[in-house]
Amino acid sequence: MTSTMMKSHSVLHLNSNGKVLAIIRDLDHVAGKVHGTATTRRYMNNEIWSLIVDKGALSWYITLSPIDNHHPLYLYLAGSDKNFIEIPLLDHKQRQCLIVNNPTAAARFFHFLVNLFIEEFLGCKGTKQSEGFYGNTNAYYGTVEQQGRLTLHLHILLWIQGALSPQEVHDRILDGTSDFQAKIVNWLEACHTGDFFMDSKEAVWASVDERSKSGDYMDPTLKIPAPPPPCCTAVHDNC
Repeated sequence: MTSTMMKSHSVLHLNSNGKVLAIIRDLDHVAGKVHGTATTRRYMNNEIWSLIVDKGALSWYITLSPIDNHHPLYLYLAGSDKNFIEIPLLDHKQRQCLIVNNPTAAARFFHFLVNLFIEEFLGCKGTKQSEGFYGNTNAYYGTVEQQGRLTLHLHILLWIQGALSPQEVHDRILDGTSDFQAKIVNWLEACHTGDFFMDSKEAVWASVDERSKSGDYMDPTLKIPAPPPPCCTAVHDNC
């Protein structure tokens, strides 16, 4: 009976499908080494699940999207022969053309800022590790994606040492005797704020509008930040 069923037309497609799957498996050996293929994405997915099994639920999901067309460093990397402090500030159209004509400089700029974020914000400098902006980093996993305007941005998963598990967070929020719920609400409200340090939003916009009418006005997003003053070596009572 089994032999008769194997000769049936209803199961003949299984043989051809098996050959197709065998070809796909063979192609995976090559595609796994080519960035951007479905195989590499599947490998990354497996690595993420392995991290979740080993480290537990992640603490943060972060998207880093540097604005290259507003950064003097990119104008410098794009091939300017000027010193960094003397970079000419171009208008919006010129900066956009510069990005289109020199994608390598945009990639170098992105690579520099991503490494800076990992070292300074996450506290991971090679084999050395220190406390970062989010706490002590337990692990991180980042993937690079191309945006609609063909520039790059980063999605990164972050695990923090000593972070609460989702179940622990759930239990503490529902605990009526704990102030954990109020602390979570206060923290969320502190994160989602759009206040200005100097004045109200209306006053800041009015000041920007007035200054922009001046002939020597320069967009602050295109300026190189002023260096901090030198450290004071003396000790004063009123410091």
